[in-house]
Amino acid sequence: MNNGEDDSAGTCTMTINVASVPDATGAVVTTAAPKELVLTFDEAVDSGSLPGTGAFDVKINGGNRLDLSSVHLDNTDATSATRLKLGLPHALTAVDMNVTIDYAMPGDRHSRLQNAVGKEVGLSA
Repeated sequence: MNNGEDDSAGTCTMTINVASVPDATGAVVTTAAPKELVLTFDEAVDSGSLPGTGAFDVKINGGNRLDLSSVHLDNTDATSATRLKLGLPHALTAVDMNVTIDYAMPGDRHSRLQNAVGKEVGLSA
């Protein structure tokens, strides 16, 4: 974890660990609207297999759970399918920057986070 140090773009960066492929390579909490936690993977994530918000358990400072508002892929450019965006309910402050993410694979195989060939992501950060 970066422990809340803001970079010049107004974001907080953090490191996440992934148990299986595709591999997560980083995460950023945006401070500008919309408020999002953006997970970056080393390969494209299949847009047809995105889980709902309930598959992610996002906590700040070790305990305060955030109720996510959305889960979607960034569709802004050719590499954007590598960025998964989790909508946050509110902006995070400097004291909220100890963020953990747990991902529980849904029972329905078609709703699991995976790449185009079906390799599933395991996520705990």
